[in-house]
Amino acid sequence: MKKIISFLLILASFFVFASVAVAQNTGVQNSSATNSAAEICGNGICEGNEGITHQECTTSQNPVCYAVKNCPSDCSGGSGGTSQTATCPTGCICNGGLTACPTINKPVTTQVSASSSQATPETKTTSGVSQPVQPTVTMSTISLEKTATGKSVVKSGNTQAVSSEKVKVVENKLYIETSDSKNEEVKIMPSTASETAIERLGEVKNVQIELKEVGKASEKKPAYEFKAEKSVKVLGLFPANVKVSAEVNAQTGSITSVKKPWWSFFAW
Repeated sequence: MKKIISFLLILASFFVFASVAVAQNTGVQNSSATNSAAEICGNGICEGNEGITHQECTTSQNPVCYAVKNCPSDCSGGSGGTSQTATCPTGCICNGGLTACPTINKPVTTQVSASSSQATPETKTTSGVSQPVQPTVTMSTISLEKTATGKSVVKSGNTQAVSSEKVKVVENKLYIETSDSKNEEVKIMPSTASETAIERLGEVKNVQIELKEVGKASEKKPAYEFKAEKSVKVLGLFPANVKVSAEVNAQTGSITSVKKPWWSFFAW
């Protein structure tokens, strides 16, 4: 009988020590996962209001790091969740958990974050050192419309840009989804892009503006293609209409290219 009791006591002691060891090992693993997530995610909250806070990111077994501020590039677009920017329907507005989509002849209006143009970057001098002036960010009212052909129309003020891209507004930010499945923010509104192009091209007519993606396969960015006609006189004598165009970066407002006929230097 004593042998049986001794055996049971030894067996019970074994289970107690095993439980303690497992608990300690689990604690180490959880701590390691948390620290690893903290190293991956950095500090701050998710930019774009995807709803993933730094705390949730660092305590999750599978941290999701959608555009976390200060996050390394190898972390962006992590796994384990879905970005609101990715799930918002094309051509729609998704703000505060509500989704509004335009129909033909029934646009939807919202406010978005918009930057001033940096067509001519300004600098300021502090203690003898020149530093670039950051563009002013304000809230701008825009409307999204849908055409009979399925294209989106972004209108700001009296200026509109037509787009065949996947346009959407998520938490007051305008995006286009590029062909490489990235959501690029459009920070410059059509009215600002138009003013920048006209400042470079001069007085024009029959203006058409298209919001589209440009760039190489791995570097797709949003841009406005500004097309118009310009009344000139060849050699200062013969009236003519010349087609001109300009490409405006939709994130900085800078002009990336200007196109005119080769003979345009004979016209003024």
